[in-house]
Amino acid sequence: MSELSFVITRTVEDAEELTEKLKRALEGGGEKVSIEQLNAWKGSLKAISFIDSRYPIIMEYPIFSLERPDFIIVGKDRALVVEAKGWRKIERINDYSVMADGTVHVEPCYQLKNYISKLKLFHSASDSFEFKGILYTYNTNYTDGCTSVSSEDDLKRQIDWLGQPADESDLYKISKGHFTITRDLISLLRDNKEKLLKNAAKALLDEGYGLSSEQIHVVETVIEALKNGEKGVLIVNGESGLGKTLVALTMLFEAVTRGYRALIAYRNNRLLNTLRRILEIEYGDGSDLSELVQFYSTGADILTTLKEMWFLQG
Repeated sequence: MSELSFVITRTVEDAEELTEKLKRALEGGGEKVSIEQLNAWKGSLKAISFIDSRYPIIMEYPIFSLERPDFIIVGKDRALVVEAKGWRKIERINDYSVMADGTVHVEPCYQLKNYISKLKLFHSASDSFEFKGILYTYNTNYTDGCTSVSSEDDLKRQIDWLGQPADESDLYKISKGHFTITRDLISLLRDNKEKLLKNAAKALLDEGYGLSSEQIHVVETVIEALKNGEKGVLIVNGESGLGKTLVALTMLFEAVTRGYRALIAYRNNRLLNTLRRILEIEYGDGSDLSELVQFYSTGADILTTLKEMWFLQG
């Protein structure tokens, strides 16, 4: 992992300078940085400017190139992941989202748990570090599913948990570490299919397969269209390994648990047959979930084929 893609510091007193460093780091890695993001960094950095300078802080550390926690404060064998929010009014919408200051955002406790589960389950430093997460809402109180604080004193007490500050060799384990998937999605489905039917969001999150903000946007766009009775086509484009199958399966579980009809179609027979075997479980009115996994051809009659399969599902 290139150090150019994030920033390490021991002091956060100069918010303007660190914001510029973050901007250069992310743009150097090919990412675009919006004005909103710059302002969010400045606000968060000012809000944590009191942190003890003995502790190194990793800012905007990339997790699978999909998500970035605001800060990872590093001790000798412990690391505190801090997600800082400057919102003044927060209302939960669902498992994935909140309305914050009039705009829809990823639910911050979901976001924080997503970071922590991936660091614990898939990061090479997990053998050496205990990872803990804290939500710091410095302009309001928000307690809904995770450990959260809203005052400097409370955050200082959380930082005290770290104990001895990290030295360069400790810091290296995280900053130069890597993520490796130690449990594949198919195994997760096999072992958690009942939990997925009850609460897909929580089941996937607990096992390190929480959704990124972009993936959440796709799932919620589809669910909202279903609620409103809207018809349309949504094309999800992404390279291999970026989670398209995860998004598709999440939409399947979210749809059927809400009582909607759903169908997931593959042209990969090997994957299709594996999913059918794994998803042999009753849902709703007693139907078999595996029947919702179907084969499709990419020939000229694909739309007719899909319509026929949809009809077969009743």
